[in-house]
Amino acid sequence: WRINQAHRLALSYGRHHQTQVHSLYLYGVASASNLALDFSQSDHYCLSYDWSWAEDWRLKADVYYQYLSDLAVEKEASAFSAMNIGNDFYIPMKAGLLNDGLAKNYGLELTLEKFLSKQYYAMLTAHLYRSRYCGSDGVWRNSAYDLRHVFNAVAGYQFECGKSYVLGVDAKLSTAGGKPGTPFGGELYSARYPPYFRSDIRLFCQYKGPKIFYEFAVDLQNVSHHKNLLYEVYHPESQQYTYYYQTLFSPMYTFRVLF
Repeated sequence: WRINQAHRLALSYGRHHQTQVHSLYLYGVASASNLALDFSQSDHYCLSYDWSWAEDWRLKADVYYQYLSDLAVEKEASAFSAMNIGNDFYIPMKAGLLNDGLAKNYGLELTLEKFLSKQYYAMLTAHLYRSRYCGSDGVWRNSAYDLRHVFNAVAGYQFECGKSYVLGVDAKLSTAGGKPGTPFGGELYSARYPPYFRSDIRLFCQYKGPKIFYEFAVDLQNVSHHKNLLYEVYHPESQQYTYYYQTLFSPMYTFRVLF
């Protein structure tokens, strides 16, 4: 619904279906215990507001609610739900699963965007949300994806050097709430990792000729050398944890040619 040239409202609804993780169908194939699993279902409601007060500026707000049903859970009462699969490096193998699980995601997303003009662009995003699920034990818990908040800031500037060359710099800053974790012997996803933080800088030089384009770029990833926890391993013998972190400062170099 276009209110006027600058303001727009939108209301949307979608119903989606998705197969289970394929390996779940194959587990216990001799007894065919999981072959009867049906699609999971999602009902998604969204209200959007868009304000473009200039040709190169836009503010957008989205409020959404997503209800998931028919998720794969165990027959006996447990906290397991297939919706959390993919958050770790392994897939738990479960037999005799049923489509009785539930989940819900809801939140607010704000986007402030400056399109490329006058040699620069910028974008800020803020996402506040909750992600909850219910296993076969009937208890609602934080899901593996319940980060609570995600913030991103991106900006770039470029300037021309003559008719064929362009020099530029891009910067990105990202932060998010801590990933849910499970303490040894504790409730599933009841703990929380430290918040995530990362900053990147990209420098590039482009040549635009009549028949060829090439670009050389230097990507400085995680320039602040921040230690973001990837996962932890508990050792019962010593009653201590070993912590594994994501990539620290890492420069990358790329060269592209288009013709």
